[in-house]
Amino acid sequence: MISPFRVGTTCCLVELTVKEAMALGSGVSFGAQPLLAAQARRKLRTALEELLIPESPRAQFDMLDA
Repeated sequence: MISPFRVGTTCCLVELTVKEAMALGSGVSFGAQPLLAAQARRKLRTALEELLIPESPRAQFDMLDA
């Protein structure tokens, strides 16, 4: 688990398309793809969860649903 004091210096890499980056960074709206910004936010959220939340407790929690 990452120490709370190191979170600000830890890097998180997320692969976004140019359109996704534009939708997140400047709020550009793409009429043909209205869910583009939501998909980009989901990618970021997933990457942060994987970085900040240890895998083992999440795996155990997922096993409870089965």
